[in-house]
Order: sequence, then C-alpha cells, then structure tokens
Amino acid sequence: MITIKYTKPSGNIEQTVLTEDLIYNYKIDKPIIADQYVCNIVATPKNPLPEIESGKSYNLDVDVTADVSILKADGTSLDSMHGENRTKQSISAEAMAKYTSKSHTLFNFLFKPQLTNIK
Repeated sequence: MITIKYTKPSGNIEQTVLTEDLIYNYKIDKPIIADQYVCNIVATPKNPLPEIESGKSYNLDVDVTADVSILKADGTSLDSMHGENRTKQSISAEAMAKYTSKSHTLFNFLFKPQLTNIK
C-alpha cells in the first residue's frame, strides 16, 4: 500500500492511500499560494504480507517523480520544482522478507515557492 501526504491550499496536510492505481495527480485550482508544499510517499506493509519464496531473487524498483508549478492565469510559470527517486535493486528472499515487514519512505519533497515576479 502506498500513502501520499501533501499540502492542501489551506496549508493543512492531506493523506491519500493508493491501493490499485499508483499514479496520482493533484491540482489546486484556487488562487491560494501556500508558503510551502510537501509531498511524502510511504510504502507500508500489506496485510497479509506477501509470500516470499526462499532462494529467489526479487527486484525492488522505485520510480517516483513530483512536479510542482505555480502558474499565472495566462499559463506563465511563476515558480516550479521537480523531484524524483528512481532506484532499482535486486535483493535476496531473506532481504525481501525483512523489507516487506516494515514501512519505507520512498520520497520526500519540500517546495518553498520563490514568488518574486507576481504581477
């Protein structure tokens, strides 16, 4: 299970759990610009834990990207930021059993807009 936490226009942190579709988009349509935006993505253990086959190798691939843009009404960018975590690794069945038994932060993103050109 993947949990995403992000900043809402109010400045409050919202949490969304993804169980099937692992693509998530969030758009703020209100003319509110927060002091900062956060995105935190955590993989948590499934219940029940998946069966791990002894002696087998497992691939752990992480491919997370986050893009934040603040746009004027005409589409001109005031500020933006891109972040990503793209890793691939092969691990043993023993390491996979340990990995799937606890939560892992896959991505942390903090964006503090620099809005010097608002007009």
